[in-house]
Amino acid sequence: MVVVEFRSRLRPEADVAAYDTLSEHLRALATGHPGFLSIESYVAADGTHVSIEHFTDMDAVLSWRANPEHSAAQRRGREEFYASYEVLTCEVVRTFDFDASHATT
Repeated sequence: MVVVEFRSRLRPEADVAAYDTLSEHLRALATGHPGFLSIESYVAADGTHVSIEHFTDMDAVLSWRANPEHSAAQRRGREEFYASYEVLTCEVVRTFDFDASHATT
């Protein structure tokens, strides 16, 4: 599995409604992309936007990166919305979970 973390800060003059519309379109597009597993997004208290995306493998990430609509949205983001952004791409080495509803004492 590969995790992509995208952190961004919007320009003060950015059209937030237009940004939200574009983000929702990309979310819908990504959901149907081969190898895409999930996405979680939030805005931190300091205004940083964070999206954490999970893909099956690096080929799926590279394919998503090359998607023409995604590329156009990236260009628009740099031109209209972002003051800054950072992308971290990480291969998962280990994963485990815990669910208290299934725990026994």
